[in-house]
Amino acid sequence: MHDPSDNPDAPSKSGPQRLPRTESRRHYFHFATGYVKSAHATLVIAGKPLEVIIPEQTQYGFTAIGTGKVAEGLRLGARWVLVLDGNRFEVFPQWIHCAADGRVQIGLRRMQQLSSVLETGIIHRLRSHFKPDGQWAIVMAILVLVLSSAWLMRQIYQPPEVHARGQAVRLDSVSTPHD
Repeated sequence: MHDPSDNPDAPSKSGPQRLPRTESRRHYFHFATGYVKSAHATLVIAGKPLEVIIPEQTQYGFTAIGTGKVAEGLRLGARWVLVLDGNRFEVFPQWIHCAADGRVQIGLRRMQQLSSVLETGIIHRLRSHFKPDGQWAIVMAILVLVLSSAWLMRQIYQPPEVHARGQAVRLDSVSTPHD
């Protein structure tokens, strides 16, 4: 017959239950934020956005890492909203660790998922067509150059009577065929 003591994954009769050897505690309780090592997110505290990195998340919350500016912007008692990949979460800080190198690590408890961020509108559509490496500034410079050109300004701001004077024909100087 088969002896149950030969199975290393079988629970022991004298001791606490343990996870099977094939699963580690980290993989059992945590899930990755994707195929990348970390995700960039925005932590909004009392209406002020702070850029953070989310190295890991669980079904119960997130771990956020920020710089010293993030530590200066922390306000306890205010509403905290985490914007991650277009999703908004209301979060509560469970623990905060300030490292000697100036970074701050925050354990965030997920309270509820809020409505997702709607990125529709004219400004978002225009901004999405241009990369942030200067194309937007070039388009704005061309627009200002065109609008400030002297010829265009004369055409736009010339009074209507000047337009009529240039097109009017004097009737007394026109000869009639009956004379």
